[in-house]
Amino acid sequence: MHRFPHTEMEAQADRFAAEFLMPAADIKSQLHGVTLAKLATMVPFWRVSLSALLKRAGDLGTLSVRQQTALWKQMSYFGYKTKEPPELEFPIEEPTLVSKLLTAHKTELHYTPDSIARMMALNPKEYAGMYETPRQRLRLVRTPR
Repeated sequence: MHRFPHTEMEAQADRFAAEFLMPAADIKSQLHGVTLAKLATMVPFWRVSLSALLKRAGDLGTLSVRQQTALWKQMSYFGYKTKEPPELEFPIEEPTLVSKLLTAHKTELHYTPDSIARMMALNPKEYAGMYETPRQRLRLVRTPR
């Protein structure tokens, strides 16, 4: 989003992502007086990590520095900074909207892959590599006798 790199780019990207995934207006009231257990109950709803929730609480000023430090130490003690508990893992979401849109353009509007590539300002090979389903090729496999 920037024309030229600068020192604040990463911090700005982090702030944008935090606000996008956990809008302050929606989450701030939930982050007062949090404990590790309370953060764990929030993971399935917000679909972000414990670390992200704890960082957001600190960024929004709902925890003192001392409280944040204590929670980060607990996270380290339980090993949650590197691997969260299995019960907090959620399935990876598979995107479906783009493929549905492309299918509708091809089947209902009779666009060709080349015309869709042009609309998307992509080279047809780029488009095919990104959006066309790869065709499975049969191959011969030698089996032991």
